[in-house]
Amino acid sequence: MQHCPLLGHVNMPCQAMGSGADVWAAEQAPEQAALMPLPPAFDGFVEHSKRVSPTCLINFERNRYSVPASFANRPISLRGLPGPSGGRAGSTPLA
Repeated sequence: MQHCPLLGHVNMPCQAMGSGADVWAAEQAPEQAALMPLPPAFDGFVEHSKRVSPTCLINFERNRYSVPASFANRPISLRGLPGPSGGRAGSTPLA
């Protein structure tokens, strides 16, 4: 695998255009110009109504999360955020 980057700059005998890297860049240029720019990341969430157990746990996406004791035996509105940041119960982040 270490020799692959080195071979990209070697002139190919069957190509009059030059090295493999030059041929690849020439083929990709029209496609690159036609691509649309990426839209901004969607900053959304999914909201669920959950009830906190007496042991201060809630189930969310097959995982148990602890919440502050003040939420015990109470319904909460849980916002599921994308990525590893987890969720929030009201304005309190889940542990």
